[in-house]
Amino acid sequence: MKTKYILILVICCNVSYISAQLSSNLNNYKYIIVPDKYDFFKEPNKYRLNELTVFLFQKKGFNVLSIADPYPADLADNNCLALRANVTKESSVLRTRLKVELNDCKGHKVYETKIGKTIERNVYKSYNLALRDAFTSFDVVNYNYNGKTLASVKTNVTDTNATPNISKTTASTQDEIKKLKAQVATLKQEKEKQAEELKKDQPSKVSLNFERTVLYAQKIENGFQLVDKTPQVVMILLETARRDTFIVKGENATVYKDNDVWYLSKNENDKVVTTQLIIKF
Repeated sequence: MKTKYILILVICCNVSYISAQLSSNLNNYKYIIVPDKYDFFKEPNKYRLNELTVFLFQKKGFNVLSIADPYPADLADNNCLALRANVTKESSVLRTRLKVELNDCKGHKVYETKIGKTIERNVYKSYNLALRDAFTSFDVVNYNYNGKTLASVKTNVTDTNATPNISKTTASTQDEIKKLKAQVATLKQEKEKQAEELKKDQPSKVSLNFERTVLYAQKIENGFQLVDKTPQVVMILLETARRDTFIVKGENATVYKDNDVWYLSKNENDKVVTTQLIIKF
């Protein structure tokens, strides 16, 4: 019996070690690219699943791009700075089972989540909940881009007309690494500063009782703030890559327009609650 417990402990430790190794590999990549369609659907963004994938990656602190977004200059020069996200569906009769995979520029799998599951019968809700369950794997991932991918590209560039000088090349490489580390540290400080500023002007928690309340949109940097007639700021909408779709700042919610009607979609106690809004722009 004692041998059995020891064996279980060893297996758990090995699994934890492998998971930690995979998690640390994510820090080598600066971007995540999300496709507009997954293979198990015929339509793009079916059940708003691709849009939800972008939202959940942003929530976990990743720099996310939709496949249709223009690439930043560094990514255009080196597409290996990005991981390609994919969601796969596992076969099941009574459950919806989804898994998220991240592959590098050569198609090698860098990370995969657990299988997210739900027995919810409503199709829209089931895919939403299963994907959110799969994303809980990222709760233990402390993502922070370390610049290694960019550094490896820079150090592999050589001058074919120059006379080889090993010591000079080594010194140059070390200087580049130092500069990149300094840039990463600066970016980290800016990110922490922005997080503190966000806390200061955080609006009150979003209420769902807006069916008959007219909200007025006021343009701010990166989005809009919605105020009531008081006027009081009731929520802040942050722009996304998709038109007429916003992330609600500080909330696990999105606001989007469908057939000229605005909706607030929020996850509460493992349930998706959708409320119609009246917004005047």
